[in-house]
Amino acid sequence: MYIDTAIEAWIYNTLSSDATLMDLLAPLNLPPNYQQSVYMHLAPQVDPVSNVAPQPPYVVAMRYGVTTNDDVTVGDNILSFPMYRISVWDTQSGMISMRRCQDIMERVTTLINRQTVTSNGHIWFIRKDSNDSIIDVSTGGRIDYGVSTTYHIIVQQ
Repeated sequence: MYIDTAIEAWIYNTLSSDATLMDLLAPLNLPPNYQQSVYMHLAPQVDPVSNVAPQPPYVVAMRYGVTTNDDVTVGDNILSFPMYRISVWDTQSGMISMRRCQDIMERVTTLINRQTVTSNGHIWFIRKDSNDSIIDVSTGGRIDYGVSTTYHIIVQQ
């Protein structure tokens, strides 16, 4: 199995199967799992569960490059160093508070950071690297904003 596929499956399954995170992601007081809420690569135009546009807040995880080239070690093991960025997105009008995004990202970090995973003959260790915030003011006063965390992964293949 291609290592990025295994990592992405683990990230998705870890986040989407956590009841606490899904409660935090329930939009507009709707029940948890009303929509998929965790997406890989980008949020779709139509959520596959609710069949409407995704309602914020939601999480998007994507590969974000590598920290360095692969390295062949003793015994022909290959070390890879992919990076992933996980972002929590929300939307409001007027005054905004990052509190909801921060609470969601804290839960994501609890689930993802400093984990050692064994999957399909691969072993990896994932650790949090850096945080960022994104704010985009649209016409009409809508504000799309998010918090983002980059994770470095060391993979032994």
